[in-house]
Amino acid sequence: MDALKELFTTWIGLLSLGTIIGIFAIAGFLLRWVLKKVDESAPPAH
Repeated sequence: MDALKELFTTWIGLLSLGTIIGIFAIAGFLLRWVLKKVDESAPPAH
């Protein structure tokens, strides 16, 4: 539990939390972008 307390209360913990959230945001954006590109490049269904 000390790790969670440090994550939410210290400046380095908040910086780490921001980094983790940023990575998830970038991953979500890239996933949506790649899925959109795959849809665009798929051959038309007959």
